[in-house]
Amino acid sequence: MPRRFLRYALDIVLLGAAVIAFLTGLLVDRLDLHQFAPHRWAGYVLAGLVAVHVAAHWRFFLAPFASRRRPRRRPSRVPPPA
Repeated sequence: MPRRFLRYALDIVLLGAAVIAFLTGLLVDRLDLHQFAPHRWAGYVLAGLVAVHVAAHWRFFLAPFASRRRPRRRPSRVPPPA
């Protein structure tokens, strides 16, 4: 499978997990369910998927900063004045 397909699949699963966390969050708020396990587990899954998403798209996240990097300056080898 090409990497592009896997990234798109990850994005879709991430969106689905975000929607589930949002909807279960509404249930927690409206029904006053403070210990609602599906919402907590949806949050854990969402956090894990976000970490995988960032790892999979790492080059994309760093691209804006690549052009701003300055080349390293080498120290001059001029002897100190006597």
